[in-house]
Amino acid sequence: MAIAGERAELPNRHEDGVFRSPSLHTPTNDAAWPLGRDAGGSIRFAPIPSPRPRPRARPERGVKTPRSIFEAADEPSDPAHLCVSERMDLVPLSSIEQRGIDSMEFWIGWFHEQSLGPDVARIASALEATGFEGVALSDHIAMPKAQKSLHPVMQTGFDPLNHYIEPFTTAAFMGAVTQRLRFMTYSMVSGMREPFSIAKQSAVLSDLTGGRFDLGITPGWLEEEIALLGHDPATRGKRFNEALDVITGLWENDLFSYDGEFYRFEEVGVSPRPTVKPKIYVGGHGKLSLRRAARRDGWIGMIHSVDELEEMFAYLESRGAPKQNKIYIIPGEPLSRQYIERMEGLGVDGMVVMVWPIHDPEFASATARIEALEKFSEQWIA
Repeated sequence: MAIAGERAELPNRHEDGVFRSPSLHTPTNDAAWPLGRDAGGSIRFAPIPSPRPRPRARPERGVKTPRSIFEAADEPSDPAHLCVSERMDLVPLSSIEQRGIDSMEFWIGWFHEQSLGPDVARIASALEATGFEGVALSDHIAMPKAQKSLHPVMQTGFDPLNHYIEPFTTAAFMGAVTQRLRFMTYSMVSGMREPFSIAKQSAVLSDLTGGRFDLGITPGWLEEEIALLGHDPATRGKRFNEALDVITGLWENDLFSYDGEFYRFEEVGVSPRPTVKPKIYVGGHGKLSLRRAARRDGWIGMIHSVDELEEMFAYLESRGAPKQNKIYIIPGEPLSRQYIERMEGLGVDGMVVMVWPIHDPEFASATARIEALEKFSEQWIA
């Protein structure tokens, strides 16, 4: 979330018992959350409170405790098994030219949304009309109630009753009623899927939307969900590295074979290949994820402090991230011209923002959400 406003405390649950998860929207420092309307009918915003994390287990003897989230491992059970199959012109991130505030892309975060049914088409048209760059779509399939896993940044679990849309079908529906609006998964959980379906669905969606889809992807953090869907959480990182090679190979070749530890097959075709190959943006916050991102088309981050971002970007630069690589984040503090300019100076291409409160009945209608989009656009995009 990303609009500044007066400070207020927000509960984890509304009075009606509906869970308001801080998991995707609670920064390491204050950010802003739409609260509702004031007496004059205007939308009010307030900083999101600090998360209420579950107690963390005491680390085992001999296990190093990370000093920061940047030092934390992405997949603790995986070695640094990295794909190195591509050749590329490596240009330091610092060579990216600093841009003006008008160059920042704003994407709407479409996370655990209340269902709007066909009215999603109205929202998509409004997003395009108000100047948003695109829609960032989350990905969960079946959320177990019992969770020991903690989100690596937020240090919370997720509520199983949250409404997580299906990203491919939602993007296809929105794409059918728009001409410019872009779409990316933020992010697709590779750990609970095989790569052939991801390659196929991404290629078809890219063609249906005229090249307006990009694939944000990550191994995933919720081990219970990965196991539920028939995959081994302990190998998700190594499988992820191979899956990226497989997806890219299927997009770039009529027939493709692969000989890896987890995926091994003779020549196979997944057609149609995409006319416009989707970009691959790697999600995650640890050094392993950043090394993967440097080998692909960019990095998609969660909510981090400026200091953390500076450290991450310096590491990306040290790993030779290509100049054209994209970087997307969820703002870690209320939007201001100074904050946006600082992010652009670091090399951030786009911000994923929330413009209405999730699960708030006042914003249950498409009309109320469109009004919120218009107000945001007037302040930050127009």
